[in-house]
Amino acid sequence: MLLGALHALPTAYPQLWWLQLLCVAGLAHRVASAPVGRSALLGFAFGTAWLCAGTWWLYVSMRRYGGLSAPLAAGAVLALSAFLSIYLSAAMALFAKLRRNRLWLDVLIFGGCWLLAELARGFILTGFPWAASGYAHVDSPLAMLAPVSGSLADGVEQAQSADTAAPDAYALPEGVLDATWQWTWFGSGAEQFDVDHPEHYTLHFSADGNLAIQADCNRGRAGFTVAAHRQHSRGCRLSRSPRARESHACSLR
Repeated sequence: MLLGALHALPTAYPQLWWLQLLCVAGLAHRVASAPVGRSALLGFAFGTAWLCAGTWWLYVSMRRYGGLSAPLAAGAVLALSAFLSIYLSAAMALFAKLRRNRLWLDVLIFGGCWLLAELARGFILTGFPWAASGYAHVDSPLAMLAPVSGSLADGVEQAQSADTAAPDAYALPEGVLDATWQWTWFGSGAEQFDVDHPEHYTLHFSADGNLAIQADCNRGRAGFTVAAHRQHSRGCRLSRSPRARESHACSLR
């Protein structure tokens, strides 16, 4: 379970991408000779710890904003993590059945089983891809594999797309770049209100094409591009790259 918990750290701290490789290697070593049942149990424990550490901010959302009691909020996070870990448990059991005790063949089989677990978690029942392993490699040497790695490295693809998007920074109005913008007011046909603590909801556009996003306890980074607006000769259209990196910085209180 310790390996699973450590596996989640690089999602929030991408500079520790190498730690994730060590954790997965540790899991692979444990299931390399384990029987099917024990492999399933190892995958379940690893996945539960991984997702609890990667989605702990749900506790804050349910406890602080939902008014749920602390035991119920903690239990809900644990239950969700355990349920979603069934996919990794099944994948490790499948690996135990398919392994051939030949290094390179088993490496391919393990990778395929891991991919199946990630895909299942990301798509079945509408999916819950939070804390996907690929998110940790947005800045790692493995980023170069994104074009051929598909959904397994979705987080890597997000970062690569943002990095390769060439922003037309000059098209933004003067004063927009390198300034922190706060969300102060909301209005629609149904309601209008001033935003409490606007300093908790910010955007920061950098001249290098990076967009830093804060939404209360959530943090995110993405690329952005600017193009002339088709309907307004003096305006512009701002587009955030759909491939972004997200992390969560809530503190338990």
